[in-house]
Order: sequence, then C-alpha cells, then structure tokens
Amino acid sequence: MKKLSLILAVALLPLVGCIQPEDKSGTSFCEGRCAEPTNNEPNKPKNNVTPPHELPLLEGTFIAGHLGSYWDCPDEAYGGTQSDNVGADFAEGACLEGSECPTFTSCESAQVTLTLSNPSDTGGENILIDQIELFGTDGISRAVLPLEATIDTATNEPFDGQLAAGEEVMLRVEFQGPLDPWQLLQPMDGDTESGDRIAGGGGIIEATFSSDNHADLTVESSALYDVPAVDT
Repeated sequence: MKKLSLILAVALLPLVGCIQPEDKSGTSFCEGRCAEPTNNEPNKPKNNVTPPHELPLLEGTFIAGHLGSYWDCPDEAYGGTQSDNVGADFAEGACLEGSECPTFTSCESAQVTLTLSNPSDTGGENILIDQIELFGTDGISRAVLPLEATIDTATNEPFDGQLAAGEEVMLRVEFQGPLDPWQLLQPMDGDTESGDRIAGGGGIIEATFSSDNHADLTVESSALYDVPAVDT
C-alpha cells in the first residue's frame, strides 16, 4: 500500500508545482513551472512590403486625323503594292467618252494630331508610341499599322520623347494607312450597302504610348476616313 502511494505521489509531482494558490491579497500567483512560457524567438518584423509603385499618368486628347490617300502611291499603303493602280482605275472610270480624262493626284500618309500632357511632378522620359491599331466602329480590331513618324508640331521636328512636369505638346503621328479603308472596314456581319464608301462607318485609331517612368497611355480617335483623290 505504501508502495502504491509512493508511485501516485511521483506521478502527480509535475502537477503539484502548477497549483496556483492565492496569496493573502487574493491575487493568484504562479510558481516554478507555472510561469508563463516565454517566446525566445526574436520579434518578427511587421509586414512592411511596399505596394507596387503607381506610376504617374500622362494625358492625351485626340484633335483630328484621317486615314491617308494612296491613289498615286499604292505601294506606300498598308497592304498595297505598285500593281494595285487604284488611282488609274478610278480615273478611267471617271472619263466620259469624248471628254478629257482628269488626272487624279493624291499621296498622303495617314495621320492623327493629338495633345500629350504631363500633369505629374515627374518629367516624362523616353515617351514613344508602341502601337497604332485600327478598329472598326464595331469595336473589332482590323490591323496594327506601321508607325512612320511622331512630329512635334511646334518645331516640325521629330518628338524627342521628353515631357517636363506640367508641360503639354501637340504631336502629329504619321503612320501607314490602309490602301482601301472601305474594304478593310466592312462590318464583320456583312451588313453594308453596295457602293457606299463609308458603309463601314470609318475607322477608329488607338495610339498607345509608353514611357520609362510613366504609365502607358492609349489615345483614341473619333471615326476617320481616307482623303478623297484630288482632280488636277
């Protein structure tokens, strides 16, 4: 019996030190192994991950534009070749029997004019046009058109890609327009009236700018059309 009591006492020994008697003031205290466990790990730093840096914005406004005219230079148009002879075919159809046949001369790159401004406190660096994309008025992309030049209209020189804080510049963006916008911009559902050169509703140009230290910017035009041939 004594041996059994001794075994029980040894088994309960770890629990005895964890009894929390109350002192005279009624406040409980902890002795020995009852002490609150301490965290020996160093305090972990708070999560101070910096959120992604929000690049300052540029602003752009479309002013005017057209899809060019390639009657006399079909090989300079997007998708055109010298053998297309668009101007010659048109002139031949316009000739009346017994009358002098008019000469049509027209060769002009497609272009949009827009303002680009920097409302931020940071000067824009290496600003350039990444893409010129042509959409139908149905919102469907028709082509990505090759860029030819970005001109500062104040100097008539190529834009240097720098735009100081608070500065605004007017740009003329020249690009390769389609040889036959009417054909390219036909509604995808085929709903068009025969002979209507603007049945496609014109084309929408989106010019996308990028910069080393500003967010990308896309400027959208209103509906644009080709330039009619000029009778000389």
